[in-house]
Amino acid sequence: MNKYTNIYISGYQVCGENGIIISEWLEKVLSISKKKIFFAPGPMIKSIETKTMDNFFKLNPILHINDDEAKSYTQESNVEKAIKILYEKNKNLVFITLGAKGTLFYDGKKIKQIPTIKTNVVDTVGAGDSHIGAIIAGLSKGMNIEDTITLANKTAAAIVGISGPIMDIKKFKKIWGEWKNE
Repeated sequence: MNKYTNIYISGYQVCGENGIIISEWLEKVLSISKKKIFFAPGPMIKSIETKTMDNFFKLNPILHINDDEAKSYTQESNVEKAIKILYEKNKNLVFITLGAKGTLFYDGKKIKQIPTIKTNVVDTVGAGDSHIGAIIAGLSKGMNIEDTITLANKTAAAIVGISGPIMDIKKFKKIWGEWKNE
């Protein structure tokens, strides 16, 4: 565990007994305060046991969730109120994806929405995973939050523009070249 800087946790991994085991184990990792924990509970957020959610929130993860999941979990109809409630629980960055409207983030001081780029949606499978993956990559490379979100929004837009969750290398290189020229 010492050689890793980032830890990614998906909601599917922590439903039921697994969640308790993983969250309690992470609490005991000596260097856990030096790690960046990224938590993307996804649609399973309402199925994760309360004790597990409380344990993860105590680890101050960077939270990644979509607007429907955030509003459902917090029982709040306003996404800006929901993001503040989530921040109070995790005391760290909260990213809420808004589909075609981009991404909302809150760092405890300001709420800001970063727009996405227009794209022809073919298939949404892989959008959330690619978005959080780009956030982890951007923050790991030292990018600022807004540039990281722009990268994540572009990545998710590219993924929803293809059929299936995997982009072939030729398409990736084409898109990467376009981004570099912006």
